[in-house]
Amino acid sequence: MYRNVETMIAAPALEADGKRARFAAVRELLAAKGLLAPSWPTPEADAGPVVEPDALPTGLPALDRLLPGGFPRRAVSEVLGPVACGKTTLVAHAVAAVTRARRLAAWIDPRGEAYPPAFARAGVELSRLLWVRPHGVRPGSTNARDALWAAEVLLQSAAFEVVVLDASGLTFEPHGGRDERGGAGPKERATARMALERRAVVLRTAAETAGVALVVLGERGLPAPGAPPALTLEVEMRAPQPPPQSQSHAHACAHVRVARSRWGGAGREACVELGEWGAAP
Repeated sequence: MYRNVETMIAAPALEADGKRARFAAVRELLAAKGLLAPSWPTPEADAGPVVEPDALPTGLPALDRLLPGGFPRRAVSEVLGPVACGKTTLVAHAVAAVTRARRLAAWIDPRGEAYPPAFARAGVELSRLLWVRPHGVRPGSTNARDALWAAEVLLQSAAFEVVVLDASGLTFEPHGGRDERGGAGPKERATARMALERRAVVLRTAAETAGVALVVLGERGLPAPGAPPALTLEVEMRAPQPPPQSQSHAHACAHVRVARSRWGGAGREACVELGEWGAAP
């Protein structure tokens, strides 16, 4: 069904505009599939020059010291933890740093739960963030097929500096296996994990080839024994830290531990203050 995806994206890459042309092509392709959210500003193809550092700084010094200068390009990074642990906030700060540098980012939000004001409060320039999700998706519902396909297309386009995939609770719909509240049942969650395992090698190869940082959010890591991520962070929320005398409010602290790193430092940990958006999931 998607046999011509690479052709559609690779052809504009030969034009003088390079990444701008590829971005325009992938935006058109995703829109045709109904995967762009109409309520979120859609960035323009001429959003500015692109810089290609080896790592993408997060804008959070305590976190960057744990990482190889930031989230690594040409690699898959996992940020894992339970709901409301601060993992989304951490990654949003990294996306904000990308957009402030006049570069493009993409966020795949299968559950449709991303909240634009919270992203803006974290410093994200929404005009440089492509938000991808199925039209009409209800909060809490997920679709692994669309999410994984979109991730592959975005990576192959090489138009973005970072692609974020929220893989929390991905399911295939609608093939039964629902619980009594209409949510994803164990069978659907298992099916989604199998799909992620099959696609993990493809996504890693696409990220390495395009020079893009792929960041995966979730409660657990990707089931990819043959293609482990280059970096895995485990996050949990800690009690707010006492504020300095010059401030009137304590900030929430995300406790981040390096569970796996291609660059060494596994086992290192730090408390990262999250600011106003600390309560975000």
